[in-house]
Amino acid sequence: MTDDWAPITETEFLVRLEEEKRQLSPVECQRFAEWKVPVGTRGRVAQFSSDGVESVFIVARHAQKVAFFDDIEDEFAIGTIGEEGIISNPGLCGELSTALRLLASG
Repeated sequence: MTDDWAPITETEFLVRLEEEKRQLSPVECQRFAEWKVPVGTRGRVAQFSSDGVESVFIVARHAQKVAFFDDIEDEFAIGTIGEEGIISNPGLCGELSTALRLLASG
């Protein structure tokens, strides 16, 4: 991360999401269609190293797991979403396709 980092804008995120969706297989497209959340849905990830929270764009939800975009790391991730909307146990996945595959595996 560089000193000139700034949070991704919703417009930038939507462009990135569309690029990622074009790379999905037919099965992944079906999963995404079933699990997607409304565009612009935000979540919060606990950042234990900074004692704060990071605001992220959630893209899909399956049971208590969510796929989201971590703009600090510039990749998709998954985690468990709690009652208060805080995402815990985040794990980086790279591409949206990998995040969807991991959501499917529980």
